[in-house]
Amino acid sequence: KPASQIRLAQAALELRQAELLIRDVVSEVCALRDGATLAQRARWAASFAHALHQARGVIQQVSEASGASAHFQHHPLQRALRDANVASCHVAFDLDTQRQLFGRVLLGMPPAGGLF
Repeated sequence: KPASQIRLAQAALELRQAELLIRDVVSEVCALRDGATLAQRARWAASFAHALHQARGVIQQVSEASGASAHFQHHPLQRALRDANVASCHVAFDLDTQRQLFGRVLLGMPPAGGLF
């Protein structure tokens, strides 16, 4: 079905985008380590949260396109979606908090709590 092919292509592109973002951040972290600025660290934390939420959305899209059987307890997609949902609930991956912290730092304000 053309619609399935379109959804699969979109999912593959979005997942690749999230992967490249994570790889870019990991590369910077390894290169800079303790020499990173506050702005870089805030961007890294926001980037990881963004990538996780994007990947979770991809899993959700694929699950929805796979029909009701993908939500049965024995199906690997439901487990992947459940795992991604749990991970995205962790405070370190709270997208709003990480975006707020990064935005504050970009404006020259001190971070107000959070993890990075």
